[in-house]
Amino acid sequence: MMALPNILSRSLRARIIVTLVVIVAFVLTLFELYGYRVEQKSAILELEAFAQRKIDRLAGNLSSPLWELDDLWVDQIIDSEMTDENVYALLVCGEEMFHRGKVRDEQWQAVDTPDEVFGGDLISLTRDVVYGPEKIGIVTIHLSKKFMEERLRQKVTYGVVTQLCLSGFLVIFLLFFLNRFILQPLQAVLATAKAVGEGDYSRDITISQNDEIGMLAREVNLMKTKIASREQERREAAEQLQFFRTFVDQAQDAIFIVAADTGRFVEVNEQASVSLGYSREELLAMKVTDIQVALPDAKHFDLLVEKIKKQGGMLIDGEHRRQDGSRVPVEVSAKHVVIGGREYIIASARDVSDKLLARKHVTDLAQIVEDSLNEVYIFDTQTFHFMVANRGGRENLGYTMEELHGLTPMDIKPEHTQESFQALVQPLLSGTQDKLEFNTVHQRKDGSTYPVEIHLQLSSYLGRAVFVAIILDISERKRTEDELRIYQEELESIVQERTTELEKKNQDLERMNRLFVDRELRIKELREQVAKLKARQKLS
Repeated sequence: MMALPNILSRSLRARIIVTLVVIVAFVLTLFELYGYRVEQKSAILELEAFAQRKIDRLAGNLSSPLWELDDLWVDQIIDSEMTDENVYALLVCGEEMFHRGKVRDEQWQAVDTPDEVFGGDLISLTRDVVYGPEKIGIVTIHLSKKFMEERLRQKVTYGVVTQLCLSGFLVIFLLFFLNRFILQPLQAVLATAKAVGEGDYSRDITISQNDEIGMLAREVNLMKTKIASREQERREAAEQLQFFRTFVDQAQDAIFIVAADTGRFVEVNEQASVSLGYSREELLAMKVTDIQVALPDAKHFDLLVEKIKKQGGMLIDGEHRRQDGSRVPVEVSAKHVVIGGREYIIASARDVSDKLLARKHVTDLAQIVEDSLNEVYIFDTQTFHFMVANRGGRENLGYTMEELHGLTPMDIKPEHTQESFQALVQPLLSGTQDKLEFNTVHQRKDGSTYPVEIHLQLSSYLGRAVFVAIILDISERKRTEDELRIYQEELESIVQERTTELEKKNQDLERMNRLFVDRELRIKELREQVAKLKARQKLS
């Protein structure tokens, strides 16, 4: 019994079946009750009309002045009427006393009755027996409703059985109709809805009905298509978001999305956490004023936001405060945007420590070049006009930088013309040589000249191909070389004299050496001869 409510709560088919059975049973019950009442009323009326006919016939048959004298004839008339099973009792009375009568016993047999009749639900009629103008007696008939009710019950039972059969067929037909045109389409809709709920959008509802179920199926198909489309858009958006998130997290710059009204961080990338030493969760609980040194409070932040909104975007140099308290110089590119009706500042912060260091290196190097005692020039490879000259070059030549911008190397090298200098630097332009070294003479603004040693190479400056020339003033070296040359000439003269004397002495030594060698050879020969003589004496 407890399982029925569970089944009804879970199964539309069961609810429909129970509902149909209840409705059909209720309708049939009402119909049968109504039919029973109508049949009962009709039967009673018919029985009353039957009783009326019978009593009229009896009264007519007994309208003879001799009926009280002929009991057999009266009994025959009564027995004849009692053959009808609907007649429960018949009473014939004279004008002053009871005469004859019949009544049904328990076995429904006609037996003589006293002058009173006791029974159940009866239809009773009394009629006067008249002969001419005179009343000669009374006849009373009692009709029983027993057989009428039995026939009525049989008829009702047959009707109920017939109605039940017809109702059964009707229920089966309705169930088939509901199952074919309602339940099965609804189950298809339900199956598709479940599939959609599980993420399967490939299942379609194939229903060709043009009624509400068909409209529902088409709407579900349309809804499924829209959901599938939106799911695809959501997946693509998620992929794009993940791609963008990965891309942003891989960025070398720290990226912040800031609520323009509160200054609180809404989103940060991984580099922001790494550069500042905070976790992402910690940063999302902080504000710009917590890390930006130049923005100590909300008032300064609001002023900055107004400037960014007016300009659309700004490039800001500042410092960020790390978790450990250290500071890092940053270059912040900030832009104002509106998303979903809310204002945000998207800021990209780049650590410019290396940039500032490189800038300092360049500045220091430029200062070193500027302060160099050697002359350093940069001039264009096409026009040969000077672009840069250090202080050593400007002071030695006597020109200002503005004056040098209008000059070329040929203007300060009297030994070279445009053609000769072009031919000189051609190996650098063609790439056959990386560097040129040569000596020439520079002419100052006052017309004086001085010897120089030039180291020339090809380079780039401000995106243009240029020559870089390092000039050594070799005036001192020339003087030293001249002094060395004179000293060398004097030394060579002395060496020549000493060489002549040595050659003479060498000749004397060679002559004496030859005499000494000849004497030694003569002595050796004499010794050999003495040895031979001594050998001969021993033999003899």
